[in-house]
Amino acid sequence: MINIDSIDSTDSGSPTYSTYPKVKGATCAIPLNSSNSANLPASGESLESVEMNAAEFFAGDSRGGYNLPSTPYLWLMKRSSGLTRASSIVADVARENSLPHDQVRAALLDLATWGLIELLPTPIYSTLTHRENINQHEINNQTRLSIERSLITHRSPDGGVAEWANRAEHVIAIMGDTRIARNLLPLLTSSGFTKSSVIALPSEPFLLGAMDINGLSVTLEHLGKSKALHHRELIRHSHISGATQLISSRKSDLIIATTPPAPDQIQEWQSEGITHIAVSDPIRAEIELSYFIQPGLTPCLRCIALHRRDALPPNLSALSLSSGRHELPVAAAALVAALLASAVENFYQANRPVSTTSQLINLLEPALAPGVRRWNFHPECGCVDVRRRALQR
Repeated sequence: MINIDSIDSTDSGSPTYSTYPKVKGATCAIPLNSSNSANLPASGESLESVEMNAAEFFAGDSRGGYNLPSTPYLWLMKRSSGLTRASSIVADVARENSLPHDQVRAALLDLATWGLIELLPTPIYSTLTHRENINQHEINNQTRLSIERSLITHRSPDGGVAEWANRAEHVIAIMGDTRIARNLLPLLTSSGFTKSSVIALPSEPFLLGAMDINGLSVTLEHLGKSKALHHRELIRHSHISGATQLISSRKSDLIIATTPPAPDQIQEWQSEGITHIAVSDPIRAEIELSYFIQPGLTPCLRCIALHRRDALPPNLSALSLSSGRHELPVAAAALVAALLASAVENFYQANRPVSTTSQLINLLEPALAPGVRRWNFHPECGCVDVRRRALQR
């Protein structure tokens, strides 16, 4: 995304624009050398180029941008379609404007550094229509992939290509066959996490019933159908490309608990070092989404349970325990699934700081800023010893 240096926060809402900007806080800089000169420059998502006069143009959007000299920047922007290699664009613009190649190459890097263009390692999907014998299935896949990348690209300099590829490497198990889980499975699969699966608990029915209808992935026509078969169909119908597989929780690198897990499950995940996140039982109109619990680094779910117990009088401590499975209304279940899918996408970003803050979501007014709770290790919990040993190594 554009790094806007000169937004005036005291103004009445109208952004100001920088002229001939300096790089500030840039995260998109990519050296253009022999290893990536074959990359395909493409204009950034939602950005426009507007010619101000013969010598200058504006590059940006309604929230801000840059006034830049037309030569060579506008020439480069117009050719950054995602179809032509960077080396060819540099050569053409240099020749047409009688400029040194090094100057044009540096200008192209400026545009990438400021977030105005992306350097794609592969062609954008529209090039598929120019190939012979292209099948509709591949066009559909690439169209969907282009839409997914359109958001990722705002935090990635390569059009989201690397992040998308990385998602397919993660094995995710969704524990609990709930309305949330059956919404979350196709969301994750469609978002590139193709090694995702739902793991039903032994106590759960094998067939879909009225309680399972969520208005999206389960409707009246699915009643009486095998849940395992339905899960496989959700995966097959939602993934964009690549093989999918069903995985046991023991092979997972992330577990999403859509129902409060039993103590033996928590112990297993802690012992095996599996990162996990959990959804609490609803209390009144609120549910709590935990942070991503990383054994040895963050307080575990038992720490949270013990702190909740301590907050109650001794004769009421049982109120802190889960009272069993609670299904959410269809809109609330869809909301929580979407929040979890977004949280998973963000979790796998490089250099993401460890968090110990959970979020309280008001299901009646979800647009409100979520409440937060910060948790510490509980002295009675065994994970404190695990952390101590980890720090000593």
